[in-house]
Amino acid sequence: MIAELLNVDLVAALGLEKLPQDQKDQLLAQMTQVVDERLQSRILALLSEEDTKALDVVLAGGSSLESFLRERIPNFDMVVAEVIAEFKQEMLDMNGSFNYNGGS
Repeated sequence: MIAELLNVDLVAALGLEKLPQDQKDQLLAQMTQVVDERLQSRILALLSEEDTKALDVVLAGGSSLESFLRERIPNFDMVVAEVIAEFKQEMLDMNGSFNYNGGS
């Protein structure tokens, strides 16, 4: 079900195609920001205290964030997919367009 949600075009599913492009761009930027914030929270919850300190070093030093996260979170891709799918489901639920029941 996650894969199905990942393939949903929110702009179309929410009926936003007719919005002016600048409004669509602004809306998509806001949605992306929400997903980014949720993903950061989820990642921090999964990291140990030691890994969180190491993350600070990675961020300050310009090392590869993605490599660091993939080493510490074995199912990193699934975590990202779940966060995106959950967000899309919330948006669709507000619009009454789709039904997904989480995490699998």
